[in-house]
Amino acid sequence: MTDWSAADRTFEHGRGTTEGDETFGHAPGEQHGTLGRSRPLSLLAAALTCEPAQGEAILLDLARRAGWRLPPRLHAVAAAPPAPAGLPRCGPGWLAEWGGAQPYVLIAQPGPEPAGLLDRLLPGRPVVVGPALAREQAGTSLRWARTLLSLAVDPARPAGPVYVDDHLPALLLAQDETLLLQLVRRRLGPLSALPPAQAERLAETLLAWFESGSAAQTARLLHVHPQTVRYRIRQAERIFGRELKEPRHRLEFVLALNGLRLTARARRSRAAAALRRTRGHRSA
Repeated sequence: MTDWSAADRTFEHGRGTTEGDETFGHAPGEQHGTLGRSRPLSLLAAALTCEPAQGEAILLDLARRAGWRLPPRLHAVAAAPPAPAGLPRCGPGWLAEWGGAQPYVLIAQPGPEPAGLLDRLLPGRPVVVGPALAREQAGTSLRWARTLLSLAVDPARPAGPVYVDDHLPALLLAQDETLLLQLVRRRLGPLSALPPAQAERLAETLLAWFESGSAAQTARLLHVHPQTVRYRIRQAERIFGRELKEPRHRLEFVLALNGLRLTARARRSRAAAALRRTRGHRSA
């Protein structure tokens, strides 16, 4: 159900010398993931993902100490916690930070294809792949990936990589939660007078209607009868009046309805995570 009074936190926010190489990663002959190199690897990962970015001289020095060649661009991949145990810290073309509550992987470009690498490293685990950005912007790629991971873009989809580039509108909406909630309240506030289940059905129908453009297509998307859609649209017209069909308000309605859907998914994701933690504590 939609919690119309909820205002709690919904989203989480947290060129080199080798551009001619075909593959980036460890220097030939090095041992990967050894205990003695853990700290240099962690320092390098932190330096690459901090915002604002570290200077080029610092990155080059840390990369030398860690034995990891710097690529021109990096994908940052946010992985769902808990952090996996027993995995190597890096390999040809990738660098991981498994410690802490928000594990992540940096994938060099040019380098390994993200889906194939993640399928080997984190099979079946929810992960979000940030865009390949210049290495000094790896922190931005990771921040976007973590934000999208916190939204649970589609909890029903099979586990596997989700790409930020495929969900840019959702990410844009998530950048300012307070502003998004203000838009939802301003544009969709009249729905709060309805019972929660009815309000949620009406919001879902309105969004599908705006996106599809016809009652028949909306009915197919929602698996209901077209007459049901027409009834709900007439109900929405009574609630919102002429604003519902005014072109200057259409964008606000679409943004607010998408924002409402995002916040609902994020709340369900948080509830599921809390349930998993509770079960883990009981089994322990």
